[in-house]
Amino acid sequence: MLNNEDRRHFMVLIRIYSRQWLSVDFTIPDDTSIRSTRGALMDSQMYHALLSNDPGGLSYQFPELTVQPRDCARNPSLCHGIVEMPEIGYNYALAGQPMNAEISQFFDMATLVCNYMATSNNGRFDPIAEQTFDLTDVISSDIEYRVNDLAMAIMNKFITDIHGSTNTVIITFVATLLVYSWCMAMLLGVILRRLNKEAHATATLLYMVPPAAHKDVVGLAAFLDSGGALMRAHVPEDQ
Repeated sequence: MLNNEDRRHFMVLIRIYSRQWLSVDFTIPDDTSIRSTRGALMDSQMYHALLSNDPGGLSYQFPELTVQPRDCARNPSLCHGIVEMPEIGYNYALAGQPMNAEISQFFDMATLVCNYMATSNNGRFDPIAEQTFDLTDVISSDIEYRVNDLAMAIMNKFITDIHGSTNTVIITFVATLLVYSWCMAMLLGVILRRLNKEAHATATLLYMVPPAAHKDVVGLAAFLDSGGALMRAHVPEDQ
């Protein structure tokens, strides 16, 4: 997603720097505008190559927004209501290209713009140069819409993935809690069964031992009187 935003950022800078040069506003020297435009072009091309050549990247995850064409003539809403401009060579066929193809064409046009800026002092007033600048500007604006659509699709997928992960964590937690509760119930059942057996044995012993034998066995009386909970050692008084 960051590479996508960086690509969009540098493509916007190309339009800003070239328009700055074309406006005959010498606040920024020409050589600075030309150098900045070329730098932005190289950076945007680098990020575009990273995104286009990623095997499992955006072209794989969102083919309808990157590598598949769109029908602007039949469904203008897909193309943000663009209008054909035959005077500069902009039409539905050009706008209907896959986004990656339109970006590649933008780079070709931006290269021509850089060449005009670098080689012609009168390029600002050359009709062909002006047409090239205008077409580059329109393509750049359309691509910005398409890149924003791609960014929204990435964000929606990210949110969906987070919701899926949250559900997985909740299910895992509930399953763990159920297993833990079952184990505790089993352990408690084992302990209670053992205590029940001991209590049953003690109660049975109360009726099996003759009362006359209580005094003959050291501590047996205390043991029986407490239900098995207390065993006191009998210590003779003379010791």
